[in-house]
Amino acid sequence: MNPDDDGRSLRRRGLLKSLKDSRTIFARAGNMARATKVELGIQMLLDQRVSDRMLDLLAQSAAIAARDAADLVTVERR
Repeated sequence: MNPDDDGRSLRRRGLLKSLKDSRTIFARAGNMARATKVELGIQMLLDQRVSDRMLDLLAQSAAIAARDAADLVTVERR
């Protein structure tokens, strides 16, 4: 396998885990709109034809979703 393919595969797996974790947090909090948006990102990521540019955009979206989900968990604990 090509080293670039290995890197892409690892990147996809990391993004997928992050997005799934964020989706779960939003769904448990009842924020179905955010959970649905994150689910769309998951479906895009699972499409094997996603370009490097789209992976970059999904990575940015995943980081924002993870941050917002972490903020939500922090607020719920208070």
